[in-house]
Amino acid sequence: MDLKKAMQNKPIKSDWTIEQIPEFVSAEDCDELIKLIDEENEPSTVGLGGEATLDKSRKSFTAAMCDCKPVVRKLRDQIAEYMGVEVNQLEGLQGQLYEKGGYFTEHQDAFDNQNIKKFGLSSGNRIKTLMVYLNFDMEGGETYFPIVDRAYMPLKGYAVMWDNLREDGSIEHAAKHEGRKVAFGKKYIITAWARENKWDPAEDDRLHLEWKQEQEGLPEQYGDKAFDRLDTPTEVTNILTTIMMQEKNNGKIENKIREIDGSTRLYSLDKYPQQRDEIHRILQPIAEKLSGELLESTYVYGLREYETGSALKLHRDKQDTHIISFSITYFKDADWPIEVEGLDNGIYKVELEPGQMLFYQGARYKHGRTIPFEGKSYINLYVHYKIKDNVLTKAPVLERKQGVKMI
Repeated sequence: MDLKKAMQNKPIKSDWTIEQIPEFVSAEDCDELIKLIDEENEPSTVGLGGEATLDKSRKSFTAAMCDCKPVVRKLRDQIAEYMGVEVNQLEGLQGQLYEKGGYFTEHQDAFDNQNIKKFGLSSGNRIKTLMVYLNFDMEGGETYFPIVDRAYMPLKGYAVMWDNLREDGSIEHAAKHEGRKVAFGKKYIITAWARENKWDPAEDDRLHLEWKQEQEGLPEQYGDKAFDRLDTPTEVTNILTTIMMQEKNNGKIENKIREIDGSTRLYSLDKYPQQRDEIHRILQPIAEKLSGELLESTYVYGLREYETGSALKLHRDKQDTHIISFSITYFKDADWPIEVEGLDNGIYKVELEPGQMLFYQGARYKHGRTIPFEGKSYINLYVHYKIKDNVLTKAPVLERKQGVKMI
């Protein structure tokens, strides 16, 4: 078989590409790297549920390639230059050995929402992969990308490189790949991953421990979304319009609210208990569908008007009454995105238009508007629920300063 010809396949019908790099490593360096892999290796692990563990999805051996060795240091620098990243963005190079029968089932190199918390809270995700083939005296062992139907035969000294993430930071589905079973002989490769930031595994571990400790006192995740942008039911908007027509000159200036910097006005719903209950009634089925739980209504705060320079600190809400919530945008004269924590603990900016609302789990996930408002008026409404039959006394006691209100 002409192995070089076997590496040249038809163009991929996708915006995503795999780059083939002929003769990336010399034959002599390949042989030296193989010796280093043979000297010290151990069964390969995979990241599952935020932990590195042995699993039947992979049958191979891994060697940590110490850059104290000149040949490793040379390859590391070469890879960083070719990738166009700083050397400190590279994880330590890994050597892998697949003996006869060895394989790695379909997987992504980029970390999912669970694994990023363990391996990337400081270093970020894996943006690129570069794989070097060190030998070709075998059968099988191709690297196969099923979504684009592309296979690469191991060819000594050749390398392939691809992107693991899209421009928006999401995982590139086409990057899913597998190491097919070695039918005869042994397969040796070197794999390099570039991170979004400086690779700092010690800081990743520290932040992961900090994150685990932070999660201990939080309510559980309900449903499969941390937040979602929805259209506000027309009935709710009509109720708010009727109230604002009556209360437009009765806004009460607020101060000493712990989470808010700047000036706000509150248009109270205390005089409108029937309308307040109706808002709860209309939104409750939506909240229950998204959370997967039966809920009880707790609070509908009045319409709050934020003025120029207002900001809302990132915070979590009260656990006894604010488990499932909506933030409804009624009026704005300038954009002002709400920042909300996602399942991956990243902070996402969500812009709401009048007539839209945000479903969120405010007691579990941080949220706020930390960028000062540049317009003159932003009016929204908060609606809150708790899990049905949730005993309020189970909630931790929150410290309050005298004269300080909670949102």
